[in-house]
Amino acid sequence: MPAVPPAPPASPPRALLPPWQREWLAASMGCTIADAMFNPLEVLKVRRQMLARRASSTTASNAAAAAATASATAPPTGTLALARDAIKSRGLANGLWLPGLEATCYRAFSYTGFRIGMYPSGASHALVPIRPRRRGER
Repeated sequence: MPAVPPAPPASPPRALLPPWQREWLAASMGCTIADAMFNPLEVLKVRRQMLARRASSTTASNAAAAAATASATAPPTGTLALARDAIKSRGLANGLWLPGLEATCYRAFSYTGFRIGMYPSGASHALVPIRPRRRGER
């Protein structure tokens, strides 16, 4: 029986995307997921800022009218009270998660994906290795 020649070594699998695209996609997806998870905190922060701005815009001339209506419709002041109020009035998704989520995901996927994901590829192409000088060379 004749000897069977050995099979040639298998080549490594070819990547579907070039390295810079994989880095950008990984950074974009990671940041988008993280920002989506923390979006309710951003929504609460913005609502607190809006309440503070509304309260500071009350002038002395309409302070008496504002005090009369404030007792009837006093907005919640604490972060947990704001969250309870948003969930009670609009539900969990519409009250806390969905406001601003689309813009947050666009920013995370584009800006942060390029800023963080492109750094390794950009740095390796932009930085030229510096060759050490030889003796007597200027």
